[in-house]
Amino acid sequence: MIFWNDRLYADDKVSRHLARYQKRVERKGFPKGFCVVLGDNPENSLEVYSSRTPWFRYQREQGVHIVGLATNYDRALKLVQQIVSDVYRENGMVDSEKIREYFA
Repeated sequence: MIFWNDRLYADDKVSRHLARYQKRVERKGFPKGFCVVLGDNPENSLEVYSSRTPWFRYQREQGVHIVGLATNYDRALKLVQQIVSDVYRENGMVDSEKIREYFA
């Protein structure tokens, strides 16, 4: 199951057509697309997956909490950087717990 966060971060290309890209991910991904997700392990804060990864059997059973969507890997890393800087700006520190609170 795929969970979309209300504070979804997206690169400029995705943000123009957000609903279209979300449907593509839900319909087994789009080529060269990447998702930023909250880590399965509470010790991991963020992970970057291919947009097709949420459809692996394990991921479907566990559920994927998507907090960012980008059209390529470099843009996904920029989203991670932006998320970390926003969490730091809001809390004064960054760790797994603060990131999870930010997206709660």
